[in-house]
Amino acid sequence: MLPKLGVVLAIWINCAWSQEEKFSPPPAGINGWPDKPYDKVVGYQFANPEKGSFIVNGSLDLDKLPDLKRKESVLTEKQVTELLEATFATGSNRSGALCYDPHHIIVFYSKSNPVGAIEICFQCSGVRSWPENKATWWHTNFGDLGKITTSLGLGTDPPSEQKPAPISPKPSPTLPPAPPFR
Repeated sequence: MLPKLGVVLAIWINCAWSQEEKFSPPPAGINGWPDKPYDKVVGYQFANPEKGSFIVNGSLDLDKLPDLKRKESVLTEKQVTELLEATFATGSNRSGALCYDPHHIIVFYSKSNPVGAIEICFQCSGVRSWPENKATWWHTNFGDLGKITTSLGLGTDPPSEQKPAPISPKPSPTLPPAPPFR
């Protein structure tokens, strides 16, 4: 009787641990982005004293992120799906201002290496993605994006030590190029 109880207990413990939620990303089916597999997605709020961008000329350069980041949070599978839908699969059509002074970036990692990123400026409703996905051009649902970053504890504002002066939104057909971080 005792050996049977031990076997049952071992099976129960194994089942309990195997119920742990594992991250399984959605397929690259939201407008085909990202086009590479990933195993972890992290959102960051960062200071941007130089008004630069981590995405410049089709490249992603995160060298300065460790020094500039103020908050970070790992996204759940559900949050990743919501993020991709809000960024790439919405019919929302809005224009933005010209500031493009981003303070949020969501990075998609595969084995600790970046394979995709979505950079967001909530002040001007600007978004850039790496690799580039033209579905972001004026079709992003910023209300939903703001809910996601707020639920992650990243908010929608720049870090408190760096809040820009208020801007008046002016429609623009394209975002101006942002300088790289120096």
